Amino acid sequence: MALMLRTALGTRGGEAPVLTMTFHAHSGAIRSFSQLSFKPQEKEMRFVEIFDMCHAMTYTMMDAHGRHSSDKVDSDVVQAWLRTGLPPDRLTLGMPFFGVKNGATPISFSDIVYKETALLGDPARDKSEDGFFFVNVASAKKKLASRRTRAWPGS
Repeated sequence: MALMLRTALGTRGGEAPVLTMTFHAHSGAIRSFSQLSFKPQEKEMRFVEIFDMCHAMTYTMMDAHGRHSSDKVDSDVVQAWLRTGLPPDRLTLGMPFFGVKNGATPISFSDIVYKETALLGDPARDKSEDGFFFVNVASAKKKLASRRTRAWPGS
């Protein structure tokens, strides 16, 4: 389907369209991607090579403390992707901009900060007074740094 879409769209204004896909990090998708290939016009092509970027949703999986986006999940996804030999320059990791609490509806980061403005002055806090976990500035910087220190292409 994606290849047909890419072919049908061709180029517009001299530029090819950018095709992306999103997958849930714990869905078994990486294993499936690594095994899918086809032969358009007699050239074998891997499934992910159709897409310009493959976005791993590395959040919404709670750890033992209730956090919904952990460095371990990020690391596990990257390692699984690299082990299969899939192109590392096509992988991106998602980062949630919302907070979660067991048994509650997720709320946006802006709503969390609106209720508790002191969070802006403490970049290391990742939990609001009313129990919502979120990715704070320190966590976001750590995620970006972990990509660079692992010598991941595109860093």
